[in-house]
Amino acid sequence: MKIETLDLKLKLSIGLVFFIGTIGLLFPIDYNVYWDQCVYLLHSKYFSGLEIGYSELLFRSPLLSFISAPIWSLTSKIIYFKLLSFTFTLFFIFTVFKYFQKVSTNKIAILISVFLVSFGIIQLESKFFLTDIPALAFMFTSLWIIHTNKKNKFFFAGLLFGITITMRLGYLYFSPVLALYFISNMQNKKLEIVHAFIGFMTIYGIYNFWIYLEYGTIIGN
Repeated sequence: MKIETLDLKLKLSIGLVFFIGTIGLLFPIDYNVYWDQCVYLLHSKYFSGLEIGYSELLFRSPLLSFISAPIWSLTSKIIYFKLLSFTFTLFFIFTVFKYFQKVSTNKIAILISVFLVSFGIIQLESKFFLTDIPALAFMFTSLWIIHTNKKNKFFFAGLLFGITITMRLGYLYFSPVLALYFISNMQNKKLEIVHAFIGFMTIYGIYNFWIYLEYGTIIGN
């Protein structure tokens, strides 16, 4: 009985910390907009069909701005863009939970999720309209999916990492590490490497093709 009571108290404590941490991801709402956020908002405005006088699309990944573009047709209030960032943070924590649930235990996955939701840097980033956390969410989704039984899972893992890059270009630096991780989890290495590469290039190729049409160059030149 004592063990069951202790287990119940632990679950309630974890649930309470997670609940308070989740509130902290959004509140207090930061209505200030700093330079990087301004640029992503400008790009979002551009993708909505409105004119802008400045752009950094040649060296900033476009996906967050593209996803948020429909908001401009409803409102220009910053709170709605902050709510999108909050949603991506929850998505990130969920994908981390699912990944560690596959490679470890439920308890470890829950503890890591609780740590993330109450971690200062995550709480701060959740209030900013930036690309770091959304990109991590897609990257962890690609890591999670290779531990599932889905057909063509390495194609989708590559596809998701391509989406990661269109969300945050700097995450290209993770490519060698992720490639080694993918390969270490492959059964039919030759075929699955091809699947992962095709998945990645499907998104990354479209991204570069769009950059070429817009600016006459490709990423890295």
